[in-house]
Amino acid sequence: MGNGIKLSDKLNQAIKFDKEKQSILINSSLLYPNGAQSSSARIPDDYKVTVIAKESQDKVVGKESFSLKITAGSIAIKGLKNGNELPYSYVLYGDQSTDFEIDPLGLPTAGASFQLVKKDGQENIASITGTHIKLAKDVGDPEKKAEKSFELTPELIKDGFPVAATTFRVILIPQIKFLFGQYYPDLNLTIDFSLIHIGLSNGYVSAAPTLYPEKYKSAFELVSIQKDGLAFTNSEKLFSVNAETGVVSVKKSDSLKAGSYKITIKALTTTGLEFTASLTLAMSEG
Repeated sequence: MGNGIKLSDKLNQAIKFDKEKQSILINSSLLYPNGAQSSSARIPDDYKVTVIAKESQDKVVGKESFSLKITAGSIAIKGLKNGNELPYSYVLYGDQSTDFEIDPLGLPTAGASFQLVKKDGQENIASITGTHIKLAKDVGDPEKKAEKSFELTPELIKDGFPVAATTFRVILIPQIKFLFGQYYPDLNLTIDFSLIHIGLSNGYVSAAPTLYPEKYKSAFELVSIQKDGLAFTNSEKLFSVNAETGVVSVKKSDSLKAGSYKITIKALTTTGLEFTASLTLAMSEG
């Protein structure tokens, strides 16, 4: 097997016969999955176990053999969403410092290490240190505008053999713009309409906020309201946000006082990422 390790010694350590219980004890954590391949050796497709019955004078009176097969274990990546095929995560371009942490799921890791399976064209996509996987800074679309996805497969390696693995998908997406105003991606130009002056006590309906790219739009929620920098209690439900469009509405009311009202809303995207934007309404008399 290399490294001076003999498979027979591993088998003798892992498979024991308990005379008192008359049972065979198998510690699979000491073994390797059948068929596993290292750089220099391959584990047999099964392990052969022979039980021998002897009389007190060591005379063999019976013998029975059976095959034992050890399958690869499972590991996981913490915090990923589960899809129909693979767990996945969205990552914004420019945020490739995102750290994916491996969860060994209880498998012993002493004397073992994690590595990424090398795939054609993906040698420089990510690196692994300990239990942490990080993306390379220049991975994906050079202009950081096109959505790109790829799969990563970390393995738990013991004595050169893979004993457990998982595969997950990373989806790189453009930076999401969320604001009250206009965004022109071809010019990378933003026009800010987040401060509006309106008459006190008048009703008001805002324009819909901009979320770009629009295909990631999901829903909107009201986060908070402040008046002149202090929390404002919306007990009369004068302020509301349309969950589908993000449009802010203010009911006509004589109870509002002059001042600056900052309404913060949250955009929930189809990626699971959340973004906030604020609209400030400066209300004055007449």
